[in-house]
Amino acid sequence: MKKIFVSMAIMIVTLGLLANGNIATEKSQVNPFVSKSNLREDVIIYQEDFENGLNGWTHYDGTLPSSMWHLDDFNTPEGSGLSWWMGDPELGGYINHLYVVMDTPEINVPAGGHLTFDLNWNCETPGGEPAGYDGWDGCNVRISTDGGNSWNVISGSPAYTNSSLYSFGFEHGEGTGIPGWCGSGQGWVNADFDLSAYAGQDVKIRFAFASDPAYCTQDNPAMFGMIVDNISLGSFDYDFNDGNEHGITYTSMVEVGGDIWYIGEVADAPSPTHAAICQNEQGTYNTGMLDYFESPTIHFPAGGEIKADFQIKGQFADNDQFPNVDFFGWEVSPDNGVTWYYMSNPNGDPNGMNYVYSDAPEIWASMIESYSLSGILSGYGMYEDQDVKFEYAGSLGLNDAGEWDVADRFTVGDVFPYAGGYVTKVKFIPADASCDYTVRVWTGSNAANLVAEVEVTNPVIDDWNEIDLPSPVLIESGQELWFGYHINQPAGGIYPAAYDSGPCEHGLYANLGSWQDLSSQFNYNWMIEAFVEAEDGRAFTISHNTNRDRDITGYNIYRSDAADGEYELIDTIEPAEEYVDTDPMLGTFNYYKVTALWDGTDSEYSNVAFDYVVATNEQEAARDDGSSEEGFNVGVAKSMAVKFSPDYSNSPECVLTHARVYIHSVNSGQLIIRAWDDDGGDGMPGTMLFQFVYPPADLHEGWNTIEIPSANQPTFTEGDFYLGIFEMAGLSEIGLDTNGSGYSYTDVTGSWEMETSGNIMIRAIAIGDPTFADQYYVPESETITISNFPNPFKPMTKISLNMPNSEKVALRIYNLKGQLVKTLVDDNIKSGKSTYVWNGTDEQNNKVASGLYFYKLETANRTVTKKMIMLK
Repeated sequence: MKKIFVSMAIMIVTLGLLANGNIATEKSQVNPFVSKSNLREDVIIYQEDFENGLNGWTHYDGTLPSSMWHLDDFNTPEGSGLSWWMGDPELGGYINHLYVVMDTPEINVPAGGHLTFDLNWNCETPGGEPAGYDGWDGCNVRISTDGGNSWNVISGSPAYTNSSLYSFGFEHGEGTGIPGWCGSGQGWVNADFDLSAYAGQDVKIRFAFASDPAYCTQDNPAMFGMIVDNISLGSFDYDFNDGNEHGITYTSMVEVGGDIWYIGEVADAPSPTHAAICQNEQGTYNTGMLDYFESPTIHFPAGGEIKADFQIKGQFADNDQFPNVDFFGWEVSPDNGVTWYYMSNPNGDPNGMNYVYSDAPEIWASMIESYSLSGILSGYGMYEDQDVKFEYAGSLGLNDAGEWDVADRFTVGDVFPYAGGYVTKVKFIPADASCDYTVRVWTGSNAANLVAEVEVTNPVIDDWNEIDLPSPVLIESGQELWFGYHINQPAGGIYPAAYDSGPCEHGLYANLGSWQDLSSQFNYNWMIEAFVEAEDGRAFTISHNTNRDRDITGYNIYRSDAADGEYELIDTIEPAEEYVDTDPMLGTFNYYKVTALWDGTDSEYSNVAFDYVVATNEQEAARDDGSSEEGFNVGVAKSMAVKFSPDYSNSPECVLTHARVYIHSVNSGQLIIRAWDDDGGDGMPGTMLFQFVYPPADLHEGWNTIEIPSANQPTFTEGDFYLGIFEMAGLSEIGLDTNGSGYSYTDVTGSWEMETSGNIMIRAIAIGDPTFADQYYVPESETITISNFPNPFKPMTKISLNMPNSEKVALRIYNLKGQLVKTLVDDNIKSGKSTYVWNGTDEQNNKVASGLYFYKLETANRTVTKKMIMLK
């Protein structure tokens, strides 16, 4: 593995703070406005564009070992004296990409000779290694009988914890099968190696430690490395407390990669001419390099939200699969470089995801916008996390005294959902007591017609004021609607017009002799709302900050063969809770967007929904009934699989092209898809056919169809195969169908066993017109369906059930903490469809807060849980 060529420019750290005082724009004839902020403003507390050199940044070659064998009083077995420690005293352990050894002088082995020593170790815990390896970082003991020209690993007591270490084998090129001690030895132990087979020979003993490139003491301070003491073999018997090394030598086995970071000119640098560059003289990067580029210490204030970002571009090609790839990373240290955390997990959460990046944008781009990163730093104890959300964010005023208007504008298209209704009230926040306010409503292009005006007496400052109109204003289709207020401002430097925290939705309009949109200078929305009464008597609020609350007359359904492709209108339907495409595109993913119709006019597009539809020459093999009663996990570094049995009588072969995985509950862990042949013992999973990682950000609850990369698609001409998952930390819960079992298997203890609690919901799609024997399914007539509409909702939603049988059910609402909110039904109900309404109240009929809720249906043998969101 190698670090890559990258260029970096403009490292920026911003702080969201409460701004005290006024923030003014430049005064000009076209912009007579100033603003006062009540909300956090982004304040740049650190920025570096490298136009004047490094400015405190440092860079170094990580292949130069800092964690080296040495005599130290750190954690000795007796609590005093000295021991040999493979560790960096400043760090308290070791760094990545190490291979350091400590060798004794030649020792003559006596008859019946034993090597004994005291041993203590703590390094990376095994789990999730690629095929052929079962440990990451670790240590072992070796022997040489030819003066140190060649070495062999020897075994003794305690036995090695793992049989094939990635650090020795892959990272440092020794191949599979190199054993060693991994994880923690749980304190000092007495080691004993029987060397009687070497009696009479002169030997050298080597204590070796190796680490991989991705996890070290900087990530987990408890991992101190390896310590040995009281080494004894024949005449060599020392406790080293006198500080004498007694002929011990030590060295690094890692080839130095070279530090190639420098500051240079880049033609398209965004800063504008210089950037930090990781590139050698040949315009590429070095083999085996591990180069670091570190900032100086940046002081964080005590409050506010800290966010970091930088501009990056790079180019490299490595066609291997992770972790055998080139990569770069981004880390942060809260303690001056002693401990480092990945920016994808800046709190060092042991259950968090620590990401490195095996590609780079080929044009300059924001780091946090290019990857799944927020850039937010929190939880170090260096500062308080005060990410406060304000609705009323600030206010705007004139530089000088004057009269002016502010308004929300609703275009012809905007008013369609409200046409035929009447504006009865206007609501706004005045922000200065010295000004006079008059509520106004206009219609027509550019607010041509003033149709309502109400002087406001005794306004409540910095709070909502609700003003009744003397005569309701009809909202006419095809005509613009403007509502707001007039301000008489007696002096400059005051700020009467309140705005929100943005971003601006449809313009920030002000009238100082003529109407103009101020949103290019002030990216906010006025704190203005209007109350509309519909023809049927219902009342609702409209503004550019609230959702439309009007009956939907239908939906338009659009479809595409690509998520970002061109969408074609395929159907227009009446209001409904679901839609079935009766003529989908076969053998590909179908992507859908929906628009709501108000009086025949489209809303904006919905989010994208998609699924794969099998082709006529494909078959989907299922071992489940389609209903997930429980979420299932097997454990970190363990495997789960489903067995499939093609019937080759209709086709001589089948090609596995897709996996379908049911996600019961989404989490942030990586999904590693694997397939195995049935050549293991007793027909169990044997040879692994492929492995690839599917991004967790692309997963959603329900069925996920995952295309197997074409280079990995196996062809079968006989026998069975297994399709499954190798579990990493934080894996989403996989669906478990508890209405049967017999086709799912797990490997928890090193051998495969049948999973008797149910069928794991993983399916296979194959080309070649095979049929699949012993398919397990439950007819749709026996399946419970449950859904709610609308979702999200405000203030009530309908939960619809379709029960295959008459039976006793319980339908309950729970909050995010798992606390019971309300029981909607706990009784026997008849088969068929039924509907229950939840109006957003608890058992005492008190209104509950907006947010995420769960509704759970329980029967004698099934449980179904789904999510819903209640809006404000």
